[in-house]
Amino acid sequence: MEKSLVVRDVVFDSPAMVRQYLSLRLFNLESEVFMVLLLDSQKRLIEARELFRGTLSQTVVYPRKIVKAAQLANASAVIFAHNHPSGVPDPSQADSMLTAGGGRAQSNSSP
Repeated sequence: MEKSLVVRDVVFDSPAMVRQYLSLRLFNLESEVFMVLLLDSQKRLIEARELFRGTLSQTVVYPRKIVKAAQLANASAVIFAHNHPSGVPDPSQADSMLTAGGGRAQSNSSP
């Protein structure tokens, strides 16, 4: 399931700006959603794309699909985000593994 929002006026010049934007996008969802913010070299939002939607406590994420979305958008930077509708804000072991593996997925996809 992919949903996207193309917005060119948003510039992410601080972590607080990213947090505020994501809070508005992911607030009050009933299932876990994994999304990517695709940015240009000036930190402007090219596209906010919901790539995966799961259950209350988990979602399946395919790194290859994330890399493909970034390449198709010609993004210079990518911000990963997902919500925790269960109300437990601490990262799970799966969250930590995905975050650690994100850089490897990109480096493995280079020609």
